[in-house]
Amino acid sequence: MTKINAVIIDDEKLSADALIWELDGLECDIEILGIANSAKEGIRLIEEKKPDLVFLDIEMPVMNGFDMLRSMDRINFSIIFTTAYDQYAINAFEINALDYLLKPVSADKLQQALDRFLSQKTSDTWVEKLEQLQRVLKQQNPCFNKIAIPTQEGLEFLVVDKIVRCTSDSNYTNIYLVDEKPIMVSKTLGNIQERINSELFVRVHKSHLINLNYVRKYVKVEGGYIVMDDGTQVPVSRRKKDNLAQILTR
Repeated sequence: MTKINAVIIDDEKLSADALIWELDGLECDIEILGIANSAKEGIRLIEEKKPDLVFLDIEMPVMNGFDMLRSMDRINFSIIFTTAYDQYAINAFEINALDYLLKPVSADKLQQALDRFLSQKTSDTWVEKLEQLQRVLKQQNPCFNKIAIPTQEGLEFLVVDKIVRCTSDSNYTNIYLVDEKPIMVSKTLGNIQERINSELFVRVHKSHLINLNYVRKYVKVEGGYIVMDDGTQVPVSRRKKDNLAQILTR
C-alpha cells in the first residue's frame, strides 16, 4: 500500500480534528505530518515537511486558500480543498485541484478523493497536472487586489495599485509605495514582477519595474528616462526603448 504524507491547513481546530478522525477509519496508509491553523503557518509547514498532499481550507482569515497558493513560488504537491462554502467549488475545479470536499467531510467522499490522488500520483501526467495548476494560479487575479510578499517577520500584504515602482538590489528588491516607506524583500525583481502579474507594470530596465499609473513623462534624450509622479527619474535601457514607446502611445 502506497504511503501518503499529508498536512492539514484549516483555521478551525474542530474541522481539522474531524478530518483526522475520518482519515483514521479509512483503508489507506496516510500520515499527517502537521496541522496549520492559518495560511501563513501553512506555507511554513509545507516548506518544512514537503508533503505529497495538502488538505486546504479555503475561507481563512487574512489570506484564503487560493491566495495562499498564489503566493507560493512552487507547488509540488496535490491539493484537496475542504470548506463549508460550496460557492468555491467552481474556483477549485478551475485551478485543477485534485478534489473538493464540503464540510462536514464524509468518509466515502474522502476515500474517493484519496483513491483519485493515488491513481493520479502514479500516472505519467501527475507532474504535468501540478505544473498546470501553478500556471493557472499565476494567471488568475486574486479576489482582492493584494499580493503576499515574504519578509523576515512573515508575510506583508501589499495593495498592487499602491506600488509605484520596484528596483533590483542583487537578489533583493526595493518596493516603493504611495505615501509609505519603501520595503526590501529577499526576492528578485523578476519574481516580484511575476507575483504582481499586471500589464500596468513594465520592466524598463533590468533593475527597474514601474507602474504606468504613476508615470509623469518619458524623456527620450540623454539615454532616455521616465519621470515618476514623485519626481523620481528611472533610466530606460536601450533595448526597452522601442517597446516602452509603443506601450505608452497605444
